[in-house]
Amino acid sequence: MAEALETIRSGVESGRFLQVVTANPVMVFATRKDPALARVFSRAGLVVADSAGMVLLARLKGLPVKERVAGIDLAMELARLAAEKGWPIFLVGGKPGVAEEAAGRLQALHPGLAISGARNGYFSVDEEKDVLGEIRDKRPRIVLVGLTAGLQEKWIALHAEVFAGMCVLGLGGSLDVISGRLRRAPVWMRGMGLEWLFRLVQEPWRWRRALLLPVAFFAALLLPPTRDRFDNRADLS
Repeated sequence: MAEALETIRSGVESGRFLQVVTANPVMVFATRKDPALARVFSRAGLVVADSAGMVLLARLKGLPVKERVAGIDLAMELARLAAEKGWPIFLVGGKPGVAEEAAGRLQALHPGLAISGARNGYFSVDEEKDVLGEIRDKRPRIVLVGLTAGLQEKWIALHAEVFAGMCVLGLGGSLDVISGRLRRAPVWMRGMGLEWLFRLVQEPWRWRRALLLPVAFFAALLLPPTRDRFDNRADLS
């Protein structure tokens, strides 16, 4: 976590675009048939292992992964750092109201945190222009994006010009947890790599994705090592 935060701090203070990918085995497996997603991995400023499965996968493939850095934990630490540094944060994603609720909870946890905007993730093509325009105009230093994993990474990369000078972190459904609409798994379940099961109990409609997890893990294990496949620009932490 400390190394990831230092990379982000350095990126924000240098005023460069930094995309942070929170990787899991399903995303790695998806790169097999999704060249655009594979390019995102190769060009991202920072790639972290979001799940216990990703840590195990990386170690089995010989990649120097020290620890799991869950996207939600990284987002919470970034909010703390942003409050200390005076960096405004913009949130995009979730159902209507989720981003605003997440912003409110972050401000309650970190008094002084500046929120420059919060928009839901259900926008049309025309509304997307408004979202991107608001981000461009308000110039936050950190953007938290909670869209569908894989899709959000490509969306961030596609609009890199808009995000110039910002650190942009893909969070998937973690905004729902930050907002309080979903509960996070107890620490003991996280330690056992069972956070996905706790999420499944709250959202049983995710059962298809849950079934895909072991398939994606073993399939991703057969792919060439991530550094060889994507290149050394993506630092897997």
